[in-house]
Amino acid sequence: MKIFKLIFCFFLAVSTLFGQTSASSSDLVFICPPCGMDCDTAVYKTGGQCGHCGMRLIAGYPEMAGKSQRGHFQHIRGKSVAILLFPGVEIIDFAPEYEIFGQAGMRVFTVAPSDTVLTTAMGLRIMPDYHFGNAPAADVVLVPGGHVDYEDARILNWIKKAHDSCSTMLTVCNGAFFPAAAGLLDGKEATTFNGVLDQLQAVAPRVKVVRDRRFVDNGKIVTSAGLASGIDAAFHILGEYEGKGRAQEVATFLEYNWDAEGRYVRAQLADRHVRPLDDALAPFMLSTQKYEGDRRQWTLEVLVTTELISIEKIIKLLEHQWSSGTGWQKQSQNALRSEWRLKEADNQTWQGVMQATPVGKNYLLTVSVRRE
Repeated sequence: MKIFKLIFCFFLAVSTLFGQTSASSSDLVFICPPCGMDCDTAVYKTGGQCGHCGMRLIAGYPEMAGKSQRGHFQHIRGKSVAILLFPGVEIIDFAPEYEIFGQAGMRVFTVAPSDTVLTTAMGLRIMPDYHFGNAPAADVVLVPGGHVDYEDARILNWIKKAHDSCSTMLTVCNGAFFPAAAGLLDGKEATTFNGVLDQLQAVAPRVKVVRDRRFVDNGKIVTSAGLASGIDAAFHILGEYEGKGRAQEVATFLEYNWDAEGRYVRAQLADRHVRPLDDALAPFMLSTQKYEGDRRQWTLEVLVTTELISIEKIIKLLEHQWSSGTGWQKQSQNALRSEWRLKEADNQTWQGVMQATPVGKNYLLTVSVRRE
């Protein structure tokens, strides 16, 4: 009898223990991490993936659904980003920044002169969120480049108003021409796409054009160089708002190797001395074999098809192009090889070699430059 009572008490204790565990576990549910979609408030009984957005469900309690205090897309203290769009805008000048600021939790929206569909420089069709007449103010205003009409009064007026109401304005590539034409960069340092640095100086002579930095922060206006340089400038701004650690976290999540110092400066690469040859080579069938170097040297190798004219005539065109207004002077000529020299205004001296080597019926054209 005593044994029976002991067994009964044992099973009663075990059942009570399991009952408590079951009751405690029943309070847990599975919810979708905040993603900004309708499923933020959804509650699931079992784990797995959200049937709406596909994100992995996380354990939680019913009262947590849709009320996360910190989420992947949680707006950082209500900060917002307005992105200017216009016909012919460059996609790479605004799309990466949209992702960066959005991943950081900032509310991002687009603004254009009108609320009609516009076409980018690469043919992508976009419907802007707002037009100039109804766009809300934003903390950050992004001004991309592309087919920039810096005489468009509508855009310049909006730029001025946006500048007055925002905390930070970011320009990418030749988007810098908009605030420059509006007088917002007068007396300040600024940079832009390497191919139009001289043009920016001509359009806005009171701007201190910078050629040796990836982006320039003037406190309120951050101007970045060409195309992908806006990515680094966006992370820089994010770091100013949320701290460098948060910017590094977002960059790592996006699998981007962010250099906070911005040491890669396109305008400083030595290929600036071979780019003048592009125009002369434009009419010919080419296959680029090598295009590499750094700030002190560069090598261009292209396989040239000579069906149009002879290699000798092609070389004459190249030599004319290289010596026209660039400062390069030919030092010697030997068949299909010539040596060149350039002395820049800062007394830096460069050596150059142009050579054509037969490859079957075609020629491998090599142009190399090196700073002494």
